[in-house]
Amino acid sequence: MTRITRFSVSRGQVSGLPFLTAPRLLRNPETNTVNRGLQPGHYFSHRLEVGYDTRDSIDLPTQGALSRIYLDMADRAVGSSTSYTKFGLDARGYVPLRGEKKNPILAMRATLDYVTGPSDTPFWERSSIGGRRSLRGYNGDRFIGFNRSIGSVELRTNVYQRRLFGVKAELELAPFVDAGQVFKDVHTSPINDLHWNYGLGFRGIVRPQIVAFVDVAEGSEGLKVITGIDYPF
Repeated sequence: MTRITRFSVSRGQVSGLPFLTAPRLLRNPETNTVNRGLQPGHYFSHRLEVGYDTRDSIDLPTQGALSRIYLDMADRAVGSSTSYTKFGLDARGYVPLRGEKKNPILAMRATLDYVTGPSDTPFWERSSIGGRRSLRGYNGDRFIGFNRSIGSVELRTNVYQRRLFGVKAELELAPFVDAGQVFKDVHTSPINDLHWNYGLGFRGIVRPQIVAFVDVAEGSEGLKVITGIDYPF
């Protein structure tokens, strides 16, 4: 995969706050240098990914596994604002606990992402955790760093189903636990200082591919409620 992107910071909607590119915010007075991440950036990156997928469905898996390994690179020599290399792996498994009934389903996910690059690698090209697809007990992109680790387990249990308007509607409850962290160095342990949350998910399902959810999660920063479409993993 080849990705061509341009990032920039634009003026927000709150007039009472100074714009991020105001001179006193744009330049670091201690070092007399421009703060990283506020200037526009261009990236021309290339990714090679290898995967193995045995899931019975891409959108609503009930059994099987998915494993992916990737390598992503961008370089100043071919037009990128900075050079970096990304690599990582993602593994997911779905285990039905009652045989052919496939209810409940134990869903598991483990992810490791690494970014190697100079200190001026902008925040939008680094790894982050927090939000609906990682730590649901924290706001989106709550923690940002070069590297990250994520682990999640949830028990997806169908508790009610009924035929409405010619389609089969289902209600699913899913207690879950998430853990993750960001860290700077590649040699740092990915499980050394994890942030945790736990919660309960409410999912409305219309097969074969629609999931609407409300996930309620508790972390060290309080209670969070997240809504949206699709499974978190």
